[in-house]
Amino acid sequence: MNEKLKAAMRALRNAGARDDSEVHWKDADTDQIHTYRLVFIKGENQPIWVEVIA
Repeated sequence: MNEKLKAAMRALRNAGARDDSEVHWKDADTDQIHTYRLVFIKGENQPIWVEVIA
């Protein structure tokens, strides 16, 4: 995962992004668009970003 993308997602989470918030990122090498959703997983101390696979 791209370091800039990781930093942006971390900043959004720290700024108070809620469950089901989404980030869309276009891979410059492949032109594919990836979607990540902020979710709360039982057992984790905080919500985490997961890639949405459609």
